[in-house]
Amino acid sequence: MKKLMVGFISILVLTGCSKNLEAVNLDEEKEIVTTPTTEITSNMTTSTTTSVSTSLQTEATSKITAKTEIKTTTKKITTTKKSTTKKTTTTTAFKLTEADVKSAILSLKSKYPNGTSWTNENRSYKFKASNLNLLGKGCAAFALEASDAAFGTLPIKKLTTFDKIRVGDIIRYLDDTHSVIVLEVKNNAIVVTEGNVDFSNGKGGVVYWGREVPLSEIKETGTYIYTRWP
Repeated sequence: MKKLMVGFISILVLTGCSKNLEAVNLDEEKEIVTTPTTEITSNMTTSTTTSVSTSLQTEATSKITAKTEIKTTTKKITTTKKSTTKKTTTTTAFKLTEADVKSAILSLKSKYPNGTSWTNENRSYKFKASNLNLLGKGCAAFALEASDAAFGTLPIKKLTTFDKIRVGDIIRYLDDTHSVIVLEVKNNAIVVTEGNVDFSNGKGGVVYWGREVPLSEIKETGTYIYTRWP
């Protein structure tokens, strides 16, 4: 009977009920075994368990809610980044215009002003068009370099009609003896720049900007056009 009493006293201490522990009469063993101790232990255990269980449930719910909120936020951030990337890619598109081409060709004027010596003997140029392996000399070298300045490595195609001449086209004419590149197209003429043109009665070829050539002359003596427009 005393061993049983010690067991009940230990339970009360673990549950922390100090006032009930002071009320126990160690000489009345029957009273300790019957009603008071059983009721106190049962009540405290139930109450404590319920409190602890409720607290754990609340804490677990809070953690689950917090994790859910973090995952939701992460998804929103990822979606925003993808949207931004697509928008940036779309807005970087560039369309080449005849004004762009003319400006690029004219940028060579400071490097090769009017009167710069340019002959078959002192000038050559390796063309950069992706679909044509070509080395030009003299007038051809100047036209090819000017074309690359505007179009880079874009491919080139050959035309044998002269009805749709555009800025940046290379025209081979004078019965396949001279190349010029177009700066401007007028109603009845084209404005060109060229190399190895001789304005000095056979004393040597030079670079010249802005000469106007009648369309009738181009059509009568033209051989072909190299164009890099689609």
